[in-house]
Amino acid sequence: MPASVRLLQKLQETWGDEVTQDFVTWVSEAQSVNRAELRELADLYFARFGDRLDERIAVLEERIAAAEARWQAALARLEGRLDAGLAGLRADVAVQMRDQMKWMFVFWIGTLVPLAGLIIGLARGWL
Repeated sequence: MPASVRLLQKLQETWGDEVTQDFVTWVSEAQSVNRAELRELADLYFARFGDRLDERIAVLEERIAAAEARWQAALARLEGRLDAGLAGLRADVAVQMRDQMKWMFVFWIGTLVPLAGLIIGLARGWL
């Protein structure tokens, strides 16, 4: 931060030109050294933070991969159970349809025999 004109004038009046110039030069050098050290320290902290962040991201990726594998296994088990359940349901439906067709045939025959007898009886009576 540059010194104000008024401060420089006071220093020159009190210490003289040469001492004031030396003091201003020393402050500027100290400031640039401090900035460089601060920048170096900040770079070290950011590098350490980056390393920690990379480690945590790697751990999270491993956890996500493990969770995905568990979900895939659970989904495969569920699909297997669903397929088995559907196969059983299809078999039950096939059995029910077969039984239904059998009973429908019995009832059709039960209806057709008396109807045929009625038709034959009416045909003989009218002829």
